[in-house]
Amino acid sequence: MQTWRTTDFAPADEDSKLEIVLDKVEGGTRITLSHSNILDGQGSGYEEGWKEYYFKPMSEYFKMA
Repeated sequence: MQTWRTTDFAPADEDSKLEIVLDKVEGGTRITLSHSNILDGQGSGYEEGWKEYYFKPMSEYFKMA
């Protein structure tokens, strides 16, 4: 669990919360990411951002490893 914020947050906004859970599964690891306390109306943008800028590159990296 960690706090998380971007430049989209105003100084007075509370940090969002990010929880990442790693579970061993057959053939690898399952990553479960829960991101809460996101600014109203921005949830889908963050969801796409996690996929595009984190999970997609991570997946490509580990395919090559």
